This record gives sequence, C-alpha cells and structure tokens, in this order.
Amino acid sequence: MNYKVEVKCQAVQFDGNLVNMPNWFLDKFLVGKQDDNWFLFNEEYIESEIHLGDYVVLYPDDGMEIVPADVFATRFTAYA
Repeated sequence: MNYKVEVKCQAVQFDGNLVNMPNWFLDKFLVGKQDDNWFLFNEEYIESEIHLGDYVVLYPDDGMEIVPADVFATRFTAYA
C-alpha cells in the first residue's frame, strides 16, 4: 500500500544575501563562504555545502535538508 503524508515545514531559497533570509534561518544556521563555495553550519557545527538557488527546508522535528531548486519544485507545495 502507498500512503500520502502531509508534513508542514518551512523553506527558503538561498540567494547568498543574508539580509533576505528569514529569522528562523538566521537563528538555526551560521553561513560561511570560502572561495566560491557556500557552507551552512548547524547548532552542532556540522557543515553542509549549499549552492545559490538551493532551498533550505526545516522540518517540524528540527531536521534540515538542502534541496536543489528543480527537486524542490517536484516535492513540495506551498500553502497559505
């Protein structure tokens, strides 16, 4: 059997301009840049590479995922 599960999460597209990032993003992550590469560091200082245009998805259990824009468009639906 297949089941559909609805999980409400927060997401933001990373554009390299931290002024555009929401408070939840700035509260959860440190952002660094070395050469032309961007990195996110979580509260445990675990490093994840991120590219411009990728989405950062924060799940209700505080799990985080970096999703490329083309994949994000197929897996997530916005709601008001």
